[in-house]
Amino acid sequence: MQNLFDQLSIREIQKIPLPIAARGIDKEIWALNHSGKYSIKIAYHAQVDYHEQALLHQSSLFKPLWSLKIHDRHKLLLWKLLWNILPTKEKINERISQQINSECTFCNQGEETVLHLFVECPIVRILWKQGCWPLNIERLPILSISDWIEMIIHPGKFLGLQEQDCRRFQLYAVILLDLLWKKRNDIVHNHSTFSLEDAKKQLYTSYESYKNAWAERNSTKSSSQVWTPPLVGFQSISFDAAVRDYFSVTSAVRDHSGKILEICPEKIHSSVPLVAEAKAALLVVCMAGSSRNMSIEGDAQSVFSALERKDSTPFWSISPIIEDIQVHAKDRQDWIFTKIHRS
Repeated sequence: MQNLFDQLSIREIQKIPLPIAARGIDKEIWALNHSGKYSIKIAYHAQVDYHEQALLHQSSLFKPLWSLKIHDRHKLLLWKLLWNILPTKEKINERISQQINSECTFCNQGEETVLHLFVECPIVRILWKQGCWPLNIERLPILSISDWIEMIIHPGKFLGLQEQDCRRFQLYAVILLDLLWKKRNDIVHNHSTFSLEDAKKQLYTSYESYKNAWAERNSTKSSSQVWTPPLVGFQSISFDAAVRDYFSVTSAVRDHSGKILEICPEKIHSSVPLVAEAKAALLVVCMAGSSRNMSIEGDAQSVFSALERKDSTPFWSISPIIEDIQVHAKDRQDWIFTKIHRS
């Protein structure tokens, strides 16, 4: 069964009771009828009930969708996805019989449905897996596009994220969906080429721009963006990762007055921004060594959120790095991990 079916199907197959002693000949049955015989009436009612339940599930998502703290254009995109009214090749084929090519614009394999284009496409899954919020889609209970929209609306329920992280994930997810639709249309209408690396860089830049604009808008005091020196007797180590053809990391060591004592640049070869930030944090922890009274600072909220979780991290791609950091800082009760503003 592992070679033939997905995990959900395997679980359902294993629920079928089999006789222990006598095993009869296999036969076809109509599972919706207790007698096992096919009935047009029961099939009709099953189809009607399915559509009613789908519409009920969709309507329950409308109110929280329009309440999301994202751009109205992104809300409209989610709404169109939920109603499955984007002009994908599948939808065009339903209306124009002369349309022949229905293959996915990115992978040229499966039929270009909304679910395939935004979730199931292997090229798209690489973007979801290697982005700022890496997702292993194969392990998520996504069976329809409405399931996907529900996960974006309620990421705390599906991914176990805290409230602050939920808003950042929602922002990232809609930016990625918007980018995919733009790239798809650019290929179809302008005959442009698609580069996965360029898409990742564009996604990271756009997400950081939106996130920073959002943070500045919600900030009530400009003084919260001013760097605060550590306590007297403490030294601070600041880390950051910059996106180029490779990731260059700079760490600056400062004393309690803010005077820079040392700068340590080091290249980290990774194509994932979140991994680069986590490795930058590990770099400064190793720099600190056995030093006492250290304040470790950076603007990577995802890294600090992962460090605060004692049991496990929701970011599977950096969990080994986070474990290394926690091992180094295990006996350092006088170390402080501080999130600072990127400015």
